Amino acid sequence: EVDGGSRGQLASLAGQLAQLVTVLSTLSAESLVTSSAGLEELEIRLSVTGLVLLYTQAISWFVNVGLLPEQPEGPNSPFPVSLLEAQYREKRLRLAEQGGAFGRPGLLVDNLCEDIGDELVSNFQRAGGNGSYPPPSLHSLITSFLSESPAPAKLRLVQYFFLDLAHINPPDTWGDLVESLIKFPSAFSLPPSLIKLTQAFWLLDHEDWEEAVAMMLDPLLQDDDLTAAHHRTILVSLLSQGQPALALKYSRIRRPPLAQPEDVQLHISVLLANGAIQEAFTFQRSRRGSANSSSLLSSFYRRAEELGKLDSVLQLSLGASEEREFVIFLQTAARQDSQEVLLMYYLQRARFTEAMQLNQQ
Repeated sequence: EVDGGSRGQLASLAGQLAQLVTVLSTLSAESLVTSSAGLEELEIRLSVTGLVLLYTQAISWFVNVGLLPEQPEGPNSPFPVSLLEAQYREKRLRLAEQGGAFGRPGLLVDNLCEDIGDELVSNFQRAGGNGSYPPPSLHSLITSFLSESPAPAKLRLVQYFFLDLAHINPPDTWGDLVESLIKFPSAFSLPPSLIKLTQAFWLLDHEDWEEAVAMMLDPLLQDDDLTAAHHRTILVSLLSQGQPALALKYSRIRRPPLAQPEDVQLHISVLLANGAIQEAFTFQRSRRGSANSSSLLSSFYRRAEELGKLDSVLQLSLGASEEREFVIFLQTAARQDSQEVLLMYYLQRARFTEAMQLNQQ
């Protein structure tokens, strides 16, 4: 256990660093440094001092709640490393098996790690981990505060980790610690919207679909709290794990930006998975440009095939080029049900000779 004198020194050091950050911030804000080289040096000093301040505050907080000094895994440690590693290994294996028409689903905690960057991976690997969440040690997690990524990204990962600890540790044994863990994000002034969003990420990774989506649709959340990668992971996770209605609800209310072709295709998948064939077709038609017209239409047909919706495509009012491409797609498809749809197409259009030839094949 850390003695009172050491705790006091940590608090004093954090206070001095905070004062230094204030001084440097004032110099920068009031433009008291005139040369470009001087401004650049000032910004570097401000950035480094801010990183060290956050790192020192984190160490002090971990010490005060009893997480540091770190104890070997066992009954005296609130961090069951092996148990958490096994749980997340199982989660990733299960998600890998569910990859299909919507792409490979992932964990939102992995997005949080990516928001911090390669330094986090290196920290975990140096401590004996494989570079993925959970951290192999508390030290490897705290060291991430020295990375140059934005402070909220680092605080959110720690909050997520503390949600795991609060969930695993029995309250009758670790009640005081669990209560402190829950207060961590507020103690470090993490915005309420990001606190709520991190809780939602944790719930989604732990398959509490309804509550997770309800929290992610809370008006408190800001649009820029979520990145394009976050939106993709959320939608693919919901679709791949049998929650198409929630994926549609999320998409309609949160309205993820359709910046990349994969975002457009993912939105089409959400509509198709919910049986909104006409809406999906109209949407892809509105998004087609001269450069990617054929590509997007082919993607629509392929996704409809993967979801077993090709028979519904027959009911759409296709243009001549769209119908021609649809026939080519069906003729080259290997799936038996796709060939049955082609047979229905021939019969609907009284192309009996081609229908007989296909039936004989």
